[in-house]
Amino acid sequence: MRSSPVLKALGLIAAMGFASDAAAQTIGPSIEVYPAGAIVTARYSRDVSTNARIHVHAGMNATDRRDWGKHALERGAGFGAGLAGHRYRGTDRTGPWVGARVDLWAMTIEWEDPGRAGKTTMTVLQPTARLGWTFPAIGKEFDISASLGMEMNLNTTGEAVGEGAIFLLGIAVAL
Repeated sequence: MRSSPVLKALGLIAAMGFASDAAAQTIGPSIEVYPAGAIVTARYSRDVSTNARIHVHAGMNATDRRDWGKHALERGAGFGAGLAGHRYRGTDRTGPWVGARVDLWAMTIEWEDPGRAGKTTMTVLQPTARLGWTFPAIGKEFDISASLGMEMNLNTTGEAVGEGAIFLLGIAVAL
């Protein structure tokens, strides 16, 4: 089985980060909301330098696109995983940061139009650019973020469903 260039790049980035001698490793939940849904994941984070961190995450993406897609009603969910990273402005790994995230989701969307209905399954590639802030509180670390990117439907089985620009607001807790 051939792996895609995206998966190869993700693997290389992850291997470089996990092989580093940087200190902190954390796990915790994260949630990102967008106008048509929510993404809930568990994430593993690792510092890769004094001002950079990577995250590997897996979870669920649920959507209710209403009539914003290609059909009168589109809703569904799926599981997936991804890789993210961000670079802090300072060297104490708190405060403002910029970053990127890429997710792959195996989604099933049930859709309806007047007089007909169907189901579409597909892989969704979701790259985003991110801005955020990390702050310590009550013995934990919190990330808040805003992301802008694209949802691209790949390997679609069934009729085409909505895709395009996406804006997300998120929060994550490092336990």
